[in-house]
Amino acid sequence: MKHKIYYEETAGAAVLELAGEYTPEEAHETFDILADLFKGKERQHLMIDLTNTRIMPGRETRKALEVRGKAAEGRFLMAFVVTDPVGRMAAKFITSIMGRRDVTGFFKTRDEASTWLKKG
Repeated sequence: MKHKIYYEETAGAAVLELAGEYTPEEAHETFDILADLFKGKERQHLMIDLTNTRIMPGRETRKALEVRGKAAEGRFLMAFVVTDPVGRMAAKFITSIMGRRDVTGFFKTRDEASTWLKKG
């Protein structure tokens, strides 16, 4: 996978750095990796960095995100790092179809996102 996903102890969150197109297969792989990263952790916090992509996920990817996002359990928070208005609109749309809009924040920097996640 060309995207990076890892757990960052200082943020207390998993970090997903998207770069370019995000396929349905990568969406499923991401959720599988997240399940492993969150094992044994009380809180499931995810920072999604969209600063290196401006591509709206395709229909099949959106469907994969919807299905897997709605099935995710636990104390789940997502913080999007997004600097452009179009990316922000796309991120809001994705969180809405996942049924996660109420547990999602949108920020211009990783520091802002990290601070918000730590409060959650």
